Amino acid sequence: MDVCSLVRPGTLPVNPKGLDVDATKTLLVWLFLRRIAGQEHDAQMNYDSVSPWIAVASFVVSIAACLIAWSSLSQAKQVAERDRKDWKQRKWFDLYFSASEIYDSLDRFSCAYSLMHKRRAKGGTVGGTI
Repeated sequence: MDVCSLVRPGTLPVNPKGLDVDATKTLLVWLFLRRIAGQEHDAQMNYDSVSPWIAVASFVVSIAACLIAWSSLSQAKQVAERDRKDWKQRKWFDLYFSASEIYDSLDRFSCAYSLMHKRRAKGGTVGGTI
């Protein structure tokens, strides 16, 4: 059955079974069929009417690209901030660990020096291990 024969200007398609059909759905189907019938008769495309739609579509795509870029930037900032906090914590731990090692070394040296000083005071020899 030809679409053009179903759709005549000024008429709505009739439901063949006689069932009640929602008027909105019927109207939408009728408009859709009219659109298809009109496109079949217009073989040549009007580029002037398509151009604004292409502009609108490219605008929507560019907005989507901006949103994706903004999201990527915010995620990169979060990752950079987290890495900076981890780096600071590692550096402070390394500094604390080095200070603790130096304190322990100075404590051992202080103990050895005080023993060596006490031996010299008693008139003994200084040899021995630390």
